[in-house]
Amino acid sequence: MLGLDISMVSDENIWGARIKIMWDLWEAANDLELIERMSKYEPVKCSKPPEYVEIDDL
Repeated sequence: MLGLDISMVSDENIWGARIKIMWDLWEAANDLELIERMSKYEPVKCSKPPEYVEIDDL
């Protein structure tokens, strides 16, 4: 699948990835500069509704 080696899929690797994601989220939640920037964020307003594209199953 996607040319990846199946040996990389192990409980230890998955656990390590979860810990890394958790740590990154914790750091982001405590980053004062990021908190300040996000408090000032205004989403882009689109003038047109989104277009939907149908994708056929492979």
